[in-house]
Amino acid sequence: MSLHDEINTLYWGHGTRHILPFIGDSYDQPSDELRVLVVGLNAYISDGDWPEDDTDVQQRYPDWWRAAGHANSHHYHEAAYKGYSALIDRLKESALLAGLSCKLDAQNKPELYATNAVKFFLPERFKDSNELSSERLATQRATWHGELDTLAKHSVFPHVIVIFAEKAWRMAWQAFHPNHWAKSHQHFRVMKFVPGADGGTRHYANRITAEVGGHSHEILLVRLHHPSARSKVKCDADWLVAHSDFRELAGLSASE
Repeated sequence: MSLHDEINTLYWGHGTRHILPFIGDSYDQPSDELRVLVVGLNAYISDGDWPEDDTDVQQRYPDWWRAAGHANSHHYHEAAYKGYSALIDRLKESALLAGLSCKLDAQNKPELYATNAVKFFLPERFKDSNELSSERLATQRATWHGELDTLAKHSVFPHVIVIFAEKAWRMAWQAFHPNHWAKSHQHFRVMKFVPGADGGTRHYANRITAEVGGHSHEILLVRLHHPSARSKVKCDADWLVAHSDFRELAGLSASE
């Protein structure tokens, strides 16, 4: 079964209102091309806008990402594309991404695998993240773990994972942490988990070494502020790189 078919099967477990992820060409087969996995929180559609054909709805999410960066997509997708692109631009010279082809292409986005923590469309009231309970989010954990395991199975594990949702951060890092769910995966094994430093980027960055297909694979897991987040200090690429502990995690020179 292909990667796309296996991922679609996972998402179908959430019913006919499930989203589908955007999957770029770098995930078609193993290569030395950069792979970035981006996770938002959730997507919503008002009841009045729900079409009769559910398959049209399932394609909306990847279509929104497909348009981002060049064809006037939704605010979140445009801002998230700029956010992760800025981060990759800062990481190009890092030891973490050494040997990878890191050229970004806004129109085709071969490097991108984009999804949400919640794998199905919610009613419009959930556009306010405060309406989304931790209990509802916890029901998505099995799909998140299955998603990671499937990517490892096909030897297209991401090099950088960007979380654009504070509420999804715990679920994201716990999938790799040795005290939580790291041992539950079939197709990859976490060898090392290094968080950012206290007083620095501890709650925003982790570096993970995993064994995938018999080979060592480095992953940088980061949290960037959601484009709609209200905060005096925005955690973006510049904010992360300004911290020495993050530069050390990412293998950037001290002068970056």
